[in-house]
Amino acid sequence: ADEVPEPTGSEFRLLYDQQSYGMPLPDALKAFGKRVPLLDARFFITAVLTQREAGGNLAEVLDNLAGLIRERSRVKRQVRVASAHGRITGWVLSMMPPALAGLMTFIAPEHMRTFAVDPLGVRMIIAALILQVIGTIAIRRIVNVEF
Repeated sequence: ADEVPEPTGSEFRLLYDQQSYGMPLPDALKAFGKRVPLLDARFFITAVLTQREAGGNLAEVLDNLAGLIRERSRVKRQVRVASAHGRITGWVLSMMPPALAGLMTFIAPEHMRTFAVDPLGVRMIIAALILQVIGTIAIRRIVNVEF
């Protein structure tokens, strides 16, 4: 707890204090898991509780867990880099229709006025806006990778 920067250090200090003042270790670890809603923290809790019940070398278990956490972090970075092209494409595709509409309004205002006056043009604009929203949501869901 003293060697790790905040806020992690204070959480481990609280875990240590709870356990040393009489709270059973499994209960203290479960309380730690509720305070720190991270998957890596749940891995840590599971590893410590499993090692406590099954026995074995805690240092080796924690070393393997550290390797797993580092590997997950590396994979997250790789996925973020791989999805960067999709995110940029999503922004470009989302911003292109409004930009072109603005440009067309500036270059040929009478053409754009036809969209606003003609009932078919109004329906086309409404359909385009709906499809634009659907497309933007679809691109965001494809590019947003959950861990």
